[in-house]
Amino acid sequence: MKDVITAIVVASATLLSPAGLRADTQDQPTIHFEEIDGPVGSARRVVAKSPGLADIGGRIAYRIDGDHVTVDIERIRNNTNSAPTGPLYVTMWLTRDEYPYSEGFQVARHQFDRILGPREEFSNIRRTLDYQEPPQGAYCVHFFTSQHPKPRIALDWHWRRNPDVLTVSHHEDSDSISRRLARVQEQYFQDCEACPLMVPVPEGSFSMGAPECEPFSQQSPDERPRRIVDVQPFAVGVYEVTFAEWDACVAGGGCNGYRPDDRDWGRERRPVIGVSWEDARSYVSWLSKRTKHRYRLPTEAEWEYAARAGTATPFHTGATISPQQANFNRAFRFDHPHFNTGELHRNQKTMPVGSFGRSLNMFGLYDVHGNISEWVEDCLGDYGEAPIDGRASSDCAYGPTKKAVRVLRGGSWMSPAWNLRSARRFGNPADYGRGDPTVGFRVVRANPTPPSR
Repeated sequence: MKDVITAIVVASATLLSPAGLRADTQDQPTIHFEEIDGPVGSARRVVAKSPGLADIGGRIAYRIDGDHVTVDIERIRNNTNSAPTGPLYVTMWLTRDEYPYSEGFQVARHQFDRILGPREEFSNIRRTLDYQEPPQGAYCVHFFTSQHPKPRIALDWHWRRNPDVLTVSHHEDSDSISRRLARVQEQYFQDCEACPLMVPVPEGSFSMGAPECEPFSQQSPDERPRRIVDVQPFAVGVYEVTFAEWDACVAGGGCNGYRPDDRDWGRERRPVIGVSWEDARSYVSWLSKRTKHRYRLPTEAEWEYAARAGTATPFHTGATISPQQANFNRAFRFDHPHFNTGELHRNQKTMPVGSFGRSLNMFGLYDVHGNISEWVEDCLGDYGEAPIDGRASSDCAYGPTKKAVRVLRGGSWMSPAWNLRSARRFGNPADYGRGDPTVGFRVVRANPTPPSR
């Protein structure tokens, strides 16, 4: 792609983007942004002496050119009336994650060549950040101010609390995407008529978790540290397990004879609800015996890898998600600073699996965001100690109670949009879920090879 798209965002916006790969001069990538409500933020003094405030705003545009990022800023203004220890220096950093002080996280750094006195501003600034071998996934762009040209310690810096999120992505036109999805859907298979529809997922590596600069991740420290995880090939359910598939298990003498209540919403192709982690395990045990293949719950790494399908943004749909892409509580929008939109929740119940055609991701999965929260194999443990090879975490004595808590992913029809993010984690005891209309699961087949046709 030769053309470079530059996104302009107004002063009251935070920047977000779909995800992808690092820049490459042969296949020119682009950065996409979606405008959302929320403050651009400001650089704020955190030292008790010489408190000050600098606004960095107007319109901000980012553009990828080969091996550097070009940033256009409408204005930077020093809002202090006085500067007892000198003028204000402004520096821009591009980091791999939320820790801008760590050399290991710095991708690029640029100090502006002008200094600002009290109430001074400069405008129409264009600056470039060069980087070397940037990692796959999202970056955080921080603006720092200091009253020292070369700050000696971290406390000399003052930074925007809401850094912008950039993700480098390779452009792909809609026809190419359609052809790729068609090839993926050709690989769908079932081991029996009453079995879940499955799709093979290729091996790969991805950044698991969320940077702190991802909106609403700040309140979820268990989504970090973000790390590179290697995943082996497997097959996963195209849809969440349905009532029809669960009822086949009960009719076949499995699932402990438990028949969950459908709340008069209907059974058949609606996802089974009201099941515990233990119930889900009983289903995969029956399915394994029925098919002679090893079925199980996905590990947490497998679930997030399959849900992201190559993206690093909050959702596989990009920076935001809409009611046309998922079943969730639309009264609470992901991109609204005051959260409650005043709209009524649209569905107020589960929908048949696959109802949202735009929920399909590039690995061929539907409904990974919303509809029902999905059990995975892992215990809710310390991310810093979790495996990086795709295996399930066995740290089942986590937290103050030391009680085993299993992980739920994806959010449900009742969830606000921010709880549908790919990195969002929840936990409940293994025996929890019966009677809860928001909880279900999808399955994994350890051997991804489809049966011969």
